[in-house]
Amino acid sequence: MSKDTYVQGEDVIATALRLVNLGPQAVTVSIKSRLMRPIKPPQIIANKPSLQLGPGADKNHGPKTLFKVGANTPRGAYALDCRLSDPVTKELLASDVTHFTVQ
Repeated sequence: MSKDTYVQGEDVIATALRLVNLGPQAVTVSIKSRLMRPIKPPQIIANKPSLQLGPGADKNHGPKTLFKVGANTPRGAYALDCRLSDPVTKELLASDVTHFTVQ
């Protein structure tokens, strides 16, 4: 995230949405990313059941503006939850949760 705390009128920005495969072979993954909000259900950012990452792949899909803080934006704790898993076995391969606050 570009900041830990956001206020009225600011854009909430994920500065990095990076997918990396450090291995020597291509790997197929499932990616799920969602925005956890204080009083609403999670908002799906990405949901790809099958995505192939080539050997040595390293791509940043950010920065990405998630939303602008407005008068009706719920205040409180948020999180951007990203997970990579095996599309067949569902085994979790990597995960990252970044927390931030809207005041």
